[in-house]
Amino acid sequence: MMHATRLHHSLGTLVKTIPSNVSILKNQCACQKEKFVAVMNSMLLGQIGKPVCHVSINFIQECRETTQCTPLNSACVFDRNENTSFCLCSVGEYIESEKTPGKCLKIQNELRLPCEEEQQCVSGLGILSECRDGFCFCRYNYAYYDGYCYTPAKLTERCYVDGECHAGVNNYTFCNPSDMRCRCLPGAIVHDNTCYATKYVGDLCNSNVECALSILGNVICDSSTNRCTCFRGYSAEYGNSVCSSASLPQLISNTVAAALMFSVFIFQ
Repeated sequence: MMHATRLHHSLGTLVKTIPSNVSILKNQCACQKEKFVAVMNSMLLGQIGKPVCHVSINFIQECRETTQCTPLNSACVFDRNENTSFCLCSVGEYIESEKTPGKCLKIQNELRLPCEEEQQCVSGLGILSECRDGFCFCRYNYAYYDGYCYTPAKLTERCYVDGECHAGVNNYTFCNPSDMRCRCLPGAIVHDNTCYATKYVGDLCNSNVECALSILGNVICDSSTNRCTCFRGYSAEYGNSVCSSASLPQLISNTVAAALMFSVFIFQ
């Protein structure tokens, strides 16, 4: 266990008596570089609100506070099995380098983010990812979906998790646990080996096909709004599920009126 010496004055002030873990830098007290770090509010030394020099600790050594951990992006983490704390890379955000022990590398959770080692990609994107040319990618023949790399599966193909169907088709699919094959979600429309959600006039869309599969009549996916829109001269009816022109009763009425006017004109 480390032995700490009470400071006679706060760090940063000129003193006459210098403890072993303090050095003079520009006529001011400072912790010895690479051996000690200044820690605030140390209850151990009773110097509440004053900086105190603690031993600087690297990886796999016990610690009391994160400020004792010198590697960049490391933290003092409690280990329940050992019932003590150690300096480790910040859990869930960084991982220790395999090539340079004691160095913390950023875990990457998206494609095309920079990497130095493959484990940065694997820790975030899964074992089907790799560090290629300094950036994270899914391995060849594998596909990315929502933060992870999967083996893509087409509709009706064998699968193990929903992500494989999402990566191979789209997010209107799921891996059916009864037969372990990719299927469309209930209510989705199957067309050309793809699953589409039911659309109504005014709904967001990416293609004309999406709108035409659900909505009867003359409808398109408006490229300026990315919404299902009726052709000019047509209006949405029946709960926005149909694009129609003048209604049939009105059309018949107009036709009859026109015929009567024509007959009057003939017999005059």
